[in-house]
Formats: sequence, C-alpha cells, structure tokens
Amino acid sequence: LSVYFFSMRLLLLLCLLCISSAKNKCDLKAANKGDAEAQFQVGLCYQSGEGLTKNDKKAVSFFKKAAKQGHIVAQFNLGAMYEQGIGVEADVKQALHYYEQAAAAGDPVAQGTAGAFHLQGIGTEADPAKAVAFFEKAAEQGEAEAQAYLGDLLAQGLG
Repeated sequence: LSVYFFSMRLLLLLCLLCISSAKNKCDLKAANKGDAEAQFQVGLCYQSGEGLTKNDKKAVSFFKKAAKQGHIVAQFNLGAMYEQGIGVEADVKQALHYYEQAAAAGDPVAQGTAGAFHLQGIGTEADPAKAVAFFEKAAEQGEAEAQAYLGDLLAQGLG
C-alpha cells in the first residue's frame, strides 16, 4: 500500500481550490484582521497567483493563520504542502500533524491520508491499529480508497 492515491487526490484538491480562488476576492484587510476564511482565501490567492503575486511561502503563512482557527481545508492544505515541500521544507511529521488536525475535524480524505501515514510509518512509527481507526472513520463517510485499505487490513487480520 502507498499514499500515492491519497497524494494524487490531495494535489487535485489543491488545484481545484486554486482555480476556485480566481472567483474569490483576496481580501488582505479581512485576513490581517483575523478572519479565518479570508486568511484561507488569501493563502489560495498566493498559492495560485490569482489576484496576488504567486508566493508559496506567504500561502503557507496565511494557511497557518487560518488553520490555528480551525479551518479544516487550510489544515489539509498545510499537510499537503509540508508533505510535498511546497513553500516549506518537506517535513512528513508536520504533514501528519496537519492531516491529523483536519482528520479530527472530520475530513474523510485527511482521515484516509493520516491512516496511510500511520500504516506505512511516515512521520511516525508504523501503527496498523491507528491506521485502521483512521480508515474506519473515512470509510464510514464513503471514502472509497479508505474502504479499500480497510478491507485489505481486515483481510490480513490487522483490524
């Protein structure tokens, strides 16, 4: 098993979010006043270069501000950026940290991704029991890849 499928899905999600940012105003004033959604949108604008000059480091900075306030997609995006080394030095421990935040808030793709990290020991010690717990949460929400991982683990007696 690999995190390839989850990684490809998260990159697709990032691309879709970047495209959607062209429709949103990059409101630096609201973002600087602490509005989490505005911070997230400004992060998308910096990430995509739509409305603001492309700057992945600034995107990370605004995503972090939004993530601290519980913005689930900002948390997920930070996980992806740390995993891929976009705007930051690649750091799988930090990636897992942000995926787990989004997973705890109920995001099924983040749950599946965290499960894959725990299964393979990426950013943490391998822990099939934790992986199963994450995959179960994602599978309950209809996440097909998590259902497949979970089925494989249960068939191997690891669940």
